[in-house]
Amino acid sequence: MKYEKIKANTRILNLYKNADPWFWISGSINPYRGCEHACIYCDGRANFYRIPNYDSHIRVKINAPELLRKDLNKLGFTPINRTGKSTIEYYLKGDNSQEDPKGEPNAPLLAVGGGVCDVYQPAEKKFKITRKILKILFDYGFPIDILTKSNLVLRDMDLIKKFLDISYVNIAFSITLMDEELQKLFEPNASTTSERFEALIKFKELGCLTGVMAMPLLPGIGANKKNIESIISKANDIDVDYIIFSGLTLKPGNKKFFYKFIDKHFPHLSELYHKMYDDANNFGTPIMPDDYKETNFLKIAHELCKKYNISDRAPRYIPPGSSIKTNLKVSEILYNLQYLKQWVNGEKWYKVKKYTDAAKKIENHPIDIKNYSSEDLQKKLDLKKNTSDLIYKIINENISHYTNLED
Repeated sequence: MKYEKIKANTRILNLYKNADPWFWISGSINPYRGCEHACIYCDGRANFYRIPNYDSHIRVKINAPELLRKDLNKLGFTPINRTGKSTIEYYLKGDNSQEDPKGEPNAPLLAVGGGVCDVYQPAEKKFKITRKILKILFDYGFPIDILTKSNLVLRDMDLIKKFLDISYVNIAFSITLMDEELQKLFEPNASTTSERFEALIKFKELGCLTGVMAMPLLPGIGANKKNIESIISKANDIDVDYIIFSGLTLKPGNKKFFYKFIDKHFPHLSELYHKMYDDANNFGTPIMPDDYKETNFLKIAHELCKKYNISDRAPRYIPPGSSIKTNLKVSEILYNLQYLKQWVNGEKWYKVKKYTDAAKKIENHPIDIKNYSSEDLQKKLDLKKNTSDLIYKIINENISHYTNLED
């Protein structure tokens, strides 16, 4: 394994225009390029990310903590808790200050990690960049979201406990296969499935919101009722708060690598994968063959989640200082309604686009819509009557979850 210390040139905090409607994060921080977990299906090998030798050459952004502090300052945030000599409080109040820590009421939820590189991969044990980032986010009173495949995150329970005293913590583990022989085949350097569930138990006991990211579910391997129900049942046993499901994408760059692996270990599935992904678009979205029996595994997962009384969507974090709390909650329900209708029920995207369009308008509207009439919603947000009537119903009937709107 080759480690290379590098310095990121500009910013380390990647902010989004709107919160991600699946994970509700408003930004992400990625201190590494490349990932030692070497998951066979990993999107990080795609040409889009431009990371050569993805799982054998790890670039460590040694200046990530310094850049994060600069990024937060530029956004107008200041450190409000003292965990080290680099914070303003240390200089202004002296070393004996005992003021209780507090959270930043308007801070958005930030993901400690990026989409394709695990922040608790083995490199973190040596370099501790993620731990330094957590300390800075605590200094600034931010809520945090952590997604990992590694129980190395348990090392930082002391810090995570401090976050719970001031704000919000969402800890999720990627769990795709309950059969650990299969899991180690596809995720050779990650913690085992059982180790991840054991870690979730500890974080649940600590008081964190906990989740399972069952993604990607692999066609012919993990995208079946037996595996899905096993994941849900185990998550339910340990009182996990939510599970999110998604399928496999194969973009240019990681497609051939994955095909080669399937040809070697699952030759009976090679034809299926070629049918699904040979003509996939640049996003790697599969084309489902007519004879594929497990096409809508998301519907299977949705029905099983209802059976076990566990949500298949993550709850949205709403900053306590927000002046548009109603807007954020309503937009959450609309985004999830779009998921239900398109991905679970199979409706065409253009028929449900009205929900995502309305959700974006609402969460970007500067005034809380709690007391708006349906007519107000039509005029001030430029919505059609049937959409404004639905939003008015959500507000005035106090609908709190998208499944309450299932037909």
